[in-house]
Amino acid sequence: MKSFKTIKESMMRIVRIFSRSSDGPNPSRDWVLIFFISIVIFLSFILTNVYVYFQISHGDFFKVENDSQISLDVVDRNGLDKALSNFEDRAKRFGDIKMGATTLADPSI
Repeated sequence: MKSFKTIKESMMRIVRIFSRSSDGPNPSRDWVLIFFISIVIFLSFILTNVYVYFQISHGDFFKVENDSQISLDVVDRNGLDKALSNFEDRAKRFGDIKMGATTLADPSI
Protein backbone atom coordinates (compact mmCIF):
# COMPACT_ATOMS: atom_id res chain seq x y z
CA MET A 1 0.00 0.00 0.00
CA LYS A 2 2.92 2.31 0.72
CA SER A 3 4.31 1.83 -2.81
CA PHE A 4 0.91 2.76 -4.26
CA LYS A 5 0.98 5.95 -2.19
CA THR A 6 4.47 6.89 -3.39
CA ILE A 7 3.47 6.20 -7.00
CA LYS A 8 0.39 8.35 -6.56
CA GLU A 9 2.46 11.19 -5.04
CA SER A 10 5.02 11.07 -7.84
CA MET A 11 2.23 11.09 -10.44
CA MET A 12 0.62 14.09 -8.75
CA ARG A 13 3.98 15.87 -8.79
CA ILE A 14 4.30 15.26 -12.52
CA VAL A 15 0.73 16.44 -13.08
CA ARG A 16 1.44 19.60 -11.09
CA ILE A 17 4.52 20.31 -13.23
CA PHE A 18 2.55 20.07 -16.47
CA SER A 19 -0.75 21.56 -15.32
CA ARG A 20 -1.82 24.93 -16.61
CA SER A 21 -1.67 27.75 -14.14
CA SER A 22 -4.00 30.71 -14.15
CA ASP A 23 -0.98 33.05 -14.09
CA GLY A 24 -0.38 32.62 -17.80
CA PRO A 25 2.40 30.89 -19.70
CA ASN A 26 5.17 29.20 -17.78
CA PRO A 27 8.33 28.97 -19.92
CA SER A 28 10.21 26.67 -17.57
CA ARG A 29 7.30 24.19 -17.57
CA ASP A 30 7.14 24.35 -21.36
CA TRP A 31 10.88 23.67 -21.70
CA VAL A 32 10.63 20.74 -19.29
CA LEU A 33 7.73 19.37 -21.31
CA ILE A 34 9.67 19.72 -24.57
CA PHE A 35 12.68 18.06 -22.95
CA PHE A 36 10.70 15.06 -21.70
CA ILE A 37 8.88 14.61 -25.00
CA SER A 38 12.24 14.75 -26.81
CA ILE A 39 13.68 12.13 -24.45
CA VAL A 40 10.70 9.84 -25.01
CA ILE A 41 10.98 10.18 -28.80
CA PHE A 42 14.75 9.62 -28.67
CA LEU A 43 14.38 6.51 -26.51
CA SER A 44 11.67 5.12 -28.80
CA PHE A 45 14.01 5.57 -31.79
CA ILE A 46 16.84 3.85 -29.94
CA LEU A 47 14.66 0.93 -28.87
CA THR A 48 13.23 0.52 -32.37
CA ASN A 49 16.70 0.53 -33.92
CA VAL A 50 18.01 -2.00 -31.40
CA TYR A 51 15.00 -4.26 -32.04
CA VAL A 52 15.44 -4.08 -35.82
CA TYR A 53 19.21 -4.66 -35.51
CA PHE A 54 18.72 -7.84 -33.48
CA GLN A 55 15.95 -9.06 -35.79
CA ILE A 56 18.21 -8.60 -38.82
CA SER A 57 21.28 -10.11 -37.15
CA HIS A 58 19.32 -13.23 -36.15
CA GLY A 59 17.80 -13.55 -39.61
CA ASP A 60 14.23 -13.08 -38.44
CA PHE A 61 13.53 -9.73 -40.10
CA PHE A 62 13.83 -10.75 -43.75
CA LYS A 63 12.49 -14.28 -44.01
CA VAL A 64 13.13 -15.92 -47.36
CA GLU A 65 11.40 -19.08 -48.46
CA ASN A 66 13.99 -21.52 -49.79
CA ASP A 67 11.55 -23.58 -51.83
CA SER A 68 10.09 -20.70 -53.79
CA GLN A 69 10.04 -21.09 -57.55
CA ILE A 70 12.17 -18.74 -59.59
CA SER A 71 10.47 -17.68 -62.78
CA LEU A 72 12.40 -16.08 -65.58
CA ASP A 73 10.70 -14.07 -68.27
CA VAL A 74 12.06 -14.85 -71.72
CA VAL A 75 12.84 -11.79 -73.77
CA ASP A 76 11.38 -11.69 -77.24
CA ARG A 77 14.42 -11.37 -79.50
CA ASN A 78 12.50 -9.83 -82.41
CA GLY A 79 10.94 -7.18 -80.18
CA LEU A 80 14.35 -6.42 -78.70
CA ASP A 81 15.87 -6.04 -82.18
CA LYS A 82 13.01 -3.70 -83.19
CA ALA A 83 13.50 -1.53 -80.13
CA LEU A 84 17.26 -1.41 -80.70
CA SER A 85 16.85 -0.43 -84.35
CA ASN A 86 14.31 2.23 -83.32
CA PHE A 87 16.82 3.77 -80.92
CA GLU A 88 19.57 3.61 -83.55
CA ASP A 89 17.30 5.42 -86.04
CA ARG A 90 16.53 8.08 -83.45
CA ALA A 91 20.22 8.53 -82.73
CA LYS A 92 20.94 8.90 -86.45
CA ARG A 93 18.12 11.46 -86.90
CA PHE A 94 19.33 13.36 -83.83
CA GLY A 95 22.85 13.43 -85.24
CA ASP A 96 21.53 14.71 -88.59
CA ILE A 97 19.50 17.45 -86.87
CA LYS A 98 22.49 18.40 -84.76
CA MET A 99 24.71 18.75 -87.84
CA GLY A 100 22.10 20.89 -89.57
CA ALA A 101 21.28 18.52 -92.43
CA THR A 102 17.53 18.73 -92.01
CA THR A 103 14.98 19.20 -94.70
CA LEU A 104 12.05 21.21 -93.55
CA ALA A 105 8.80 20.95 -95.40
CA ASP A 106 7.33 24.18 -96.69
CA PRO A 107 3.95 24.60 -94.99
CA SER A 108 2.65 26.90 -97.74
CA ILE A 109 2.75 24.17 -100.37
